[in-house]
Amino acid sequence: MNQTEELRDLLYDKVKAEYDQFLDGLKTLPVEEVIQKSYEKVFKEDILLTFEESEHFSDEQLKALLKTSNTLDACYTAWLKQDYTYMDMLSDTIGDYAENRVKEIVKAQKKKSEPER
Repeated sequence: MNQTEELRDLLYDKVKAEYDQFLDGLKTLPVEEVIQKSYEKVFKEDILLTFEESEHFSDEQLKALLKTSNTLDACYTAWLKQDYTYMDMLSDTIGDYAENRVKEIVKAQKKKSEPER
């Protein structure tokens, strides 16, 4: 195993432990608070998955993240400052889906109006 792989594994293990601790904390909260924290839970899980597939981080970045006191919370906070891009992507995805549905409906209507042979 090379140094980069070791750093990736160390970082993943660190963030996984932080995520597990976060989940344990959620389990002690009233249902209403858990619901309020559901967004945080989903995105912290996605952050964890990013670290599982962290091949695009340099050794310097991996080392810097390993030195961060609570990497998961720090990355989540950074995400919150950039959240607008997620909503743009979501809006684009819904728009693309709607456009494809329009095309499907038009195609189906054309097919119905064509005379049978």
